[in-house]
Amino acid sequence: MSSSQRSPALPDVPTIAESGVPGYESGVWYALLAPHGTPAEVVKRLHDGSVAALQSKDLRERFAADGVKPIGSTPEDLKKYIQSERVKWADVVKRSGATVE
Repeated sequence: MSSSQRSPALPDVPTIAESGVPGYESGVWYALLAPHGTPAEVVKRLHDGSVAALQSKDLRERFAADGVKPIGSTPEDLKKYIQSERVKWADVVKRSGATVE
């Protein structure tokens, strides 16, 4: 399990960090994005609608069956998360010595 927490779908499978690689975390995430400059009222409507959908029982059950935990964060929190991921993975690439050919 490459995330920081065990999956509810596989509770007996330890994380990589628990298996001896402290600080390791890599996961898959999805987000609803809009083009830069989208009016704030449109972003709010999209956000409110997506959060409402994430609260539906059917969708939560479907996600849980796949081991997915929906978050539904604010647009500001998502922006911070994306930036932290860019910084993290830029550092990983730099330390790996990978180059574009």
